[in-house]
Amino acid sequence: MKVIALGRKKYAAVLLVVMPALSTEFLAAPPASAAHTQEVITRSAEADPVLPDPGSKAKSPRMNVSAYPKLTDQELADRVARDRKADSGSSEAGPSTDVTSAETLPDGRVRVDLYTPAPGVTAEQLAASLQAEGKKNVQVARHIAAEADSDVEALAPGDCTYGQAHSVTCPVSYWTNMGRVNPVVAFNDHSGAAWPTDNAVYKWNRTPNIDSWYYWNYCPQYENVHCVDVHSANYGATNWYGHTTRYYIPPTYGRMLGAHIELNDYYGQNGTTYNHVVTHEMGHALGLGHNDWGNDVMYTTVNMREDIGGENPELLRSIYSIDR
Repeated sequence: MKVIALGRKKYAAVLLVVMPALSTEFLAAPPASAAHTQEVITRSAEADPVLPDPGSKAKSPRMNVSAYPKLTDQELADRVARDRKADSGSSEAGPSTDVTSAETLPDGRVRVDLYTPAPGVTAEQLAASLQAEGKKNVQVARHIAAEADSDVEALAPGDCTYGQAHSVTCPVSYWTNMGRVNPVVAFNDHSGAAWPTDNAVYKWNRTPNIDSWYYWNYCPQYENVHCVDVHSANYGATNWYGHTTRYYIPPTYGRMLGAHIELNDYYGQNGTTYNHVVTHEMGHALGLGHNDWGNDVMYTTVNMREDIGGENPELLRSIYSIDR
């Protein structure tokens, strides 16, 4: 058992390595040319011969601040208090679990995929299917929360944990400001009409200190924004409902160079909603890991929760409270 300190809360993490442990080359320094890599556009609509019908969301605006304004300090505090009250009265849902794969690309970047199990699929079953598919460095990590040092102290930008919410890596992963007051993540939607990607973007855009914008089949990549493509398709019985891919330059895994999201039509709305799944995956793309509360939108397995909660946006606000 390995104890990992995450922000103000300690974790005991049991790591089950389904594939061999990460090789030394995975952690090796990148080529000199890769060290200066700028924003990487990892996916494009041109890669899809036929895009799904987006329905009315093709005309959705970039933002909807009238219906989804930025959260105030008091609104965030109220949301945190509400979630903590609900969490204290809920039954134990079990530890949060991460199923990941990782590989070093020829250009020196590292690709890390985080998967959301399909309904009824265990982490071990998902890992086994990824291994059979040929994914590299497949791992299952369970995080069991130990006694918190403090859940009420003010956050620092490098803290990895706030209550039950956690950053997707520790040290934290983040998007750079690129000269803007707030970093902008432009979600470039290529998903079908069933997936309310626009609504999920508007919800995350309520988070202070980072902006989320919505586009259908377009991204203004030359406007100092980070483009994150969102695709949906019937990927078949993969054992995952959705997954988010992030790119880094080793040996540090803080600054995200790019990301994209894939949503699997195959499983339908089985024990969850499409809104929940896309909202969950976008949380990962913004820098959030899994939440330990079983009824949170960022919990390991799918549920019916669709709002972003309180501790999740509070942690993101902290991460993006400084220019990077």
